[in-house]
Amino acid sequence: MLLFTAARQANIRAEAVEFSTARLSFTPDEFEKKAHIGSAIAGAWGVRRAATLMTAGLRSPELPEQGDCLRWVGRERKEFDRCLPGLRELRDIHEHFDDYARGLGRWQKRGVDCTVNYDFSPGREAIQAGPWSLEVRVVRAAAHRLAANLGGVARLARWRLDVQALKAAG
Repeated sequence: MLLFTAARQANIRAEAVEFSTARLSFTPDEFEKKAHIGSAIAGAWGVRRAATLMTAGLRSPELPEQGDCLRWVGRERKEFDRCLPGLRELRDIHEHFDDYARGLGRWQKRGVDCTVNYDFSPGREAIQAGPWSLEVRVVRAAAHRLAANLGGVARLARWRLDVQALKAAG
């Protein structure tokens, strides 16, 4: 069932965010800190993608009416996006480093200065490129919240299927 795949993938990626952000305070090496921040950004984007997969799963004809669950996932995804403006763009810049190193990045072609800057101040670790900036603690919290809510939606939908099966069995 897509719902459980989505919830599982969200949890895996939220754990990757958790691992990466937890390592920041123990890592003295600047290069390693940059890698952990990049992993947190990629993991958070994966949680966002899992929410999109969950939406597709909720539209499955095998499920009973799931309009309230669709609205719930939609609200949570919008809240996630509100908390993390620029996540997609920062993930793009980090993921496609090869294009950006050659000046061929999507945002560079639009005239955006995509130089990546990091702040390693304890408790305020952040990444910034162009007009986008994210604090690691906010990334961590938003990924955790969305993943937890996707798990709740999957369990609710499963419960509804079980109730539907029991009613059909008499």
